[in-house]
Amino acid sequence: VAGFHNEAPFLGYVDLIGTAYEENFIATGFGAYLAIPLIRERWNPEMDEGEARALLEDCLRVMFYRDCRALNKIMIAKASSDGTLVSEPYEISTEWETANFDARHASTVALDGSSW
Repeated sequence: VAGFHNEAPFLGYVDLIGTAYEENFIATGFGAYLAIPLIRERWNPEMDEGEARALLEDCLRVMFYRDCRALNKIMIAKASSDGTLVSEPYEISTEWETANFDARHASTVALDGSSW
């Protein structure tokens, strides 16, 4: 739950059994394991919107790389005193070219069935 309460920003969480809390940042599910450590390292209360968006995209990119069923298309919502704004879906950049991948699939690799 996000918004403004008593003219101050509010971010809260409620689960199916009624556990509720407020926090400066929240991630659930897979994000609780992969995104929270990144957020703890890089978040600060003075971040501007661009820095916050970059951090969110980095967290979602990491989650995309770790989930075989995920898509790299995301939407980001912003809650401010002016209301709520939800972005159109867009794709975050990904990078699949690595030195190991290129070397493993080069034509000089032995054809013994090994990918290494």
